Amino acid sequence: MRNLLRCLLIVVTLSSPTLAWSQTPPVFREIGEPAELERVLAENGRVLVSFSVPWCMGCLRMDELVWRDPSVVRKAEMLDACLRPSQEFLTAYRARFDVVGYPELILFEDGIEAGRLRGYWEPERVLEWLDDPASKTDPGDPRLLPVGEVHDRAIDLLLEERWGEAAAFMSIFWVRSAHADDMTDTLRWLRWSRYPSMLRRVAQSDAGREEIEQLRRSLPSDGPGVHADDRLVQDWLVLSLALGEIENIDAWTDRMLMQADGQAMLSVHELVVDRLMERGLVEEAGQILSPAIWGRWVARAQGIEVGHPVHDGAPARVIEKERRDAPERLHRFMHALRAAGRDAQAEELESVLNGG
Repeated sequence: MRNLLRCLLIVVTLSSPTLAWSQTPPVFREIGEPAELERVLAENGRVLVSFSVPWCMGCLRMDELVWRDPSVVRKAEMLDACLRPSQEFLTAYRARFDVVGYPELILFEDGIEAGRLRGYWEPERVLEWLDDPASKTDPGDPRLLPVGEVHDRAIDLLLEERWGEAAAFMSIFWVRSAHADDMTDTLRWLRWSRYPSMLRRVAQSDAGREEIEQLRRSLPSDGPGVHADDRLVQDWLVLSLALGEIENIDAWTDRMLMQADGQAMLSVHELVVDRLMERGLVEEAGQILSPAIWGRWVARAQGIEVGHPVHDGAPARVIEKERRDAPERLHRFMHALRAAGRDAQAEELESVLNGG
């Protein structure tokens, strides 16, 4: 009976975050191909269309903080229809309605576009826009600035030790950089290589921690389910580490290791491998260690650019440091593979290191 209850607890724990993380807010009705929207527009007056994707943190943030806000819901329910295109037809919608990113809102009046709101916004701005879809947003708002300028401002504030303001700009960068069209190679590299440690730094102050906690509220507190998008799993890990929630990460990792598909998901996350080895769980780290991880470090050892390629000004000293660190890291991976009984792969990795 005890084992049965434990299994039931694991199933509930794993499945619940997946549902909460992917459900369309009740205010919206999902629709299919664009022709269905055309019919709705022809038959109704004011129609709101929300374009969203399940891997977009800005979309999740709005789903959690805006589309469940009672004032926004009441306002939206006064419209004739609130729709969200299904993921299957998003490409067709993007082409038909010139959708450039996510989240994006379009309000139609009698079949004609009355206005659109791009990016993620707080409830107050959405309410204002629903009342006046032609209203303009402050052009100085960081959510409208080029994403590179948002990053530059975050660094300036960080150097001035204005932690709360720095965290606010870093949060905006973190959300927008997940899918911004104006991301350069260097900004992509910064997001994954430098922002995790920067977020941890600002979270050491009360103001910075409050900002990052608000950002993390868009994601399930006890971790994603096994079918969550890989990009959001990485975001959850980075933000949880920034907040120092080590026990939470460990508990989530242990749950995932008990599931076959959970192990497959963990195998692509180097942060999880590192955390397991820090805990002395070398065998477990070796079980989930994937060629996707050690292949990146083999390439670094050989001086090959990996991950998000960087061609537009990333500091050469950082790339050189990764090259120097690669052999030691690969030896740790070999030890983990052997601990997990994956001797053939460990020998293959050793051969590559020895120039074979």
